[in-house]
Amino acid sequence: MAESVKNVLIVEDNEFNMLYLTEVMSSFNFNLICATNGYAAVEKARENELALVLMDMKLPEMGGFEAAKEIKKLRPEAVIIAQTAYMLDSDADLAQKIFDGYLIKPINKDQLSRIVDRYLTDKE
Repeated sequence: MAESVKNVLIVEDNEFNMLYLTEVMSSFNFNLICATNGYAAVEKARENELALVLMDMKLPEMGGFEAAKEIKKLRPEAVIIAQTAYMLDSDADLAQKIFDGYLIKPINKDQLSRIVDRYLTDKE
């Protein structure tokens, strides 16, 4: 039986960062879904099963923390990774309760590969 392709949601409002992440993630065998704000991310989570979410923290309309909380309610099995340029200690404490991990920007291919290996390789 063929293995089903996992859905990965990339939530990023910066066009350059979105292009970069989709380019790097396209080297893996995933169905990539994109959203540019928190509301769109929650809607995509409602519509699709998700294996992984790469969530920008600073988003227009609905921020990354709030969107991640809503997505976890809809898709508790989804791994949600925060992407941020910086994180305060108080943010880190809150992030540990909501996110499964985080990536510090600028994100490189090795960082993404480690996330994929850690959370998505050999998962049924």
